[in-house]
Formats: sequence, C-alpha cells, structure tokens
Amino acid sequence: MYSSATNAKNDIRDATSEAKDNLVAMSNRAGHKVRNFIDSASDEFTHASKTVTEHVHDKPMQSSLMALGIGFVLGILLRR
Repeated sequence: MYSSATNAKNDIRDATSEAKDNLVAMSNRAGHKVRNFIDSASDEFTHASKTVTEHVHDKPMQSSLMALGIGFVLGILLRR
C-alpha cells in the first residue's frame, strides 16, 4: 500500500514537472514568434515611412493635395 502511494506520488510529480517544462517551452516559442512578428512589422513600418518621406520630398504639391483629399474624405466619414 505504501509503495503504491509513493509510486503514484512520484508519477504525479513527474507528470507535473513534464507539463511545466512543456508550458515553458511553448511560451518561449510563442515569445519568439511574437518578437519576430514585431520586428517584421517594425521593418515594414520603417520602409513605408521612408517611402512616404521620399515621395513628399520628390512631389510636395501632389503629396499636399493627396493629404488634403484624404483629410476631406475622412472628415466626411467621421462626421456621420
């Protein structure tokens, strides 16, 4: 009887330890995926920002008119 209880206790301890290790590994993988996603999004935003800045410097009048038009449309949409 004592041996069965000890074995059960050890089995539970091992299963708990294994579950903990699995959760830690899964959370580490998820953290790496989130970090990669954030890095990728940051790179994309930086690229888009540089592209817009170059366009504004190359064509300031066209950029101003586009901004005015977008602001006008957004103003109409948000007013509703």
